Amino acid sequence: MIMVRKTLHKSIWFLTLVMLLGFTAKGDAQTESRTGPRGQSKKTISMDFDQVDIKVFIKFISELTGKNFVVDDKVRGKVTVLSPSKISVEEAYRVFESVLEVHGFTTVPAGKVIKVVPSVAARQKSVELRKTPGFVSRPDDRIITQIMPLLYANAQEVRKLLAPMVSKQGVVIAYAPTDTLIITDFQSNIQRLLSIVEEIDVEFQEANISVMPLEYASAEKLAESISRLLESKLKRVKGRRAEPPLRILSYERINMLIVLADRQNTQMVKALVKTLDQPTPKGAGNIQVVYLANAQAEELAKVLSGLPAKAPRKGKQPVISTEVRIVADKATNSLVITAKPEEFQVLEPIILKLDIPRKQVYVEALIMEVSVSLEVSVGVNWTGAGKTDLPFGADDGVAFGGSNTGAIGVLDQTGSLALPSGLTAGVVSFPITIGGITFSNLAAIINSSQTNNDFNVISTPQLMTLDN
Repeated sequence: MIMVRKTLHKSIWFLTLVMLLGFTAKGDAQTESRTGPRGQSKKTISMDFDQVDIKVFIKFISELTGKNFVVDDKVRGKVTVLSPSKISVEEAYRVFESVLEVHGFTTVPAGKVIKVVPSVAARQKSVELRKTPGFVSRPDDRIITQIMPLLYANAQEVRKLLAPMVSKQGVVIAYAPTDTLIITDFQSNIQRLLSIVEEIDVEFQEANISVMPLEYASAEKLAESISRLLESKLKRVKGRRAEPPLRILSYERINMLIVLADRQNTQMVKALVKTLDQPTPKGAGNIQVVYLANAQAEELAKVLSGLPAKAPRKGKQPVISTEVRIVADKATNSLVITAKPEEFQVLEPIILKLDIPRKQVYVEALIMEVSVSLEVSVGVNWTGAGKTDLPFGADDGVAFGGSNTGAIGVLDQTGSLALPSGLTAGVVSFPITIGGITFSNLAAIINSSQTNNDFNVISTPQLMTLDN
């Protein structure tokens, strides 16, 4: 080992500079004194060394800082330092430690001297031990040992996380009984590891599992809704405290929720479930049954099913989505509609407008032959005062036809119509009197004709027609 001892003699300082300038490799160091704000002298230095022996560089730093160094025999090599701007003595010492770290060496304080040894061997030496984690404003590149007690995280798990981040010369050890990390590494790297540990060593509250059966709501949909609502609760809050995990799972077979959360969040979920697990209001479900009074269910279902198929204009939402389903029940002449409440509100007025009674016309005629001497009386007012059409007093009418070219008909003394002889009559209004017998409908006339030879029913045509 080489011992370099402190000296204050100006002759030794001058000799050192001469030796530096005498090397084959060029080296230059200039010092300058400046007066600080309070009149104190602050020494600055400009260092320029090109391929200087590392032991000579150590000796220069020793003379500059007044520190004593013990240099290991394994410390060898050439050093190049370029410093175009002037730096303080304290900064020069930090540059010295960085130079040693680059070349695989480090300093280890040992009493009044500082050992310069290979970095690999430094962790077995009596390096500085720090028990309290803390950040240093300007960390240096010397090897130290840092003890990091963990508050919440598991030491073994954190060690696995930090192991790849330690330098080749460093080591990290986990002490499980007290959840403590012991890290030996360069101080600058330990500062980085401290910041990582502070981010991951956070508190998590104990989580419990709760089962919440549902009566009305769908477990899957309710779990999704509540999870979205409480999503922000899963994010880490400011400081070292973070919210505990919150998980909401749905179990569809028996329609229940399984909640993993702490006591506070569990109570919050229970309150939300109590509020949301309500029966669906009448008419607010997705399945509706509409009974038709006039339209045919099968035909109307075809018309309504074609509405969603028509694509809307570009940029506009369809009034009825393609997920709407309309099924006709022929037995009850009704429509079974599966649609959202807002879509059913669109369909309902359309159904009401289509399910209307259509105008019907029913024509029932009687064609018969009547004896010449038989009197026929029609129970309607027959007046022909100045009218060109058949002026019946009632809405219904009577039409007569035959081969007689005389008057259409004559009124008897009672005001009833007496038919001309040999005339065939078509009657659409009742009551009608034939031969003193009054009939209220065609069926009665037909039954009477079977036993009465004074008149003969030839035909009873019927016709039913609908609008359109």
